[in-house]
Amino acid sequence: MKFKFIPPTININGTSKPELLEQLALVMDGLTTAEDAMCRAYPHGRDYPIGKCEQARDEWDKARLILLKLKEAINALYTDLYFQGRD
Repeated sequence: MKFKFIPPTININGTSKPELLEQLALVMDGLTTAEDAMCRAYPHGRDYPIGKCEQARDEWDKARLILLKLKEAINALYTDLYFQGRD
């Protein structure tokens, strides 16, 4: 799964660039908090019947990978927006 967001175009009638960047920074903060929580809640063998922990970890890793890809896409969007108009 890959995320690719279309950056907004900064214009006089739209949301200001600093506000848009702040919004994206808040999204990144939330995603980082979620990632940290997922790391703390990673499946541990003592909490699963024999043979089930590996499967639980595989599913957890897939979910975390989606989160990481989303963070990458939001970061790319932030970067695109940050450099918009600096040509």
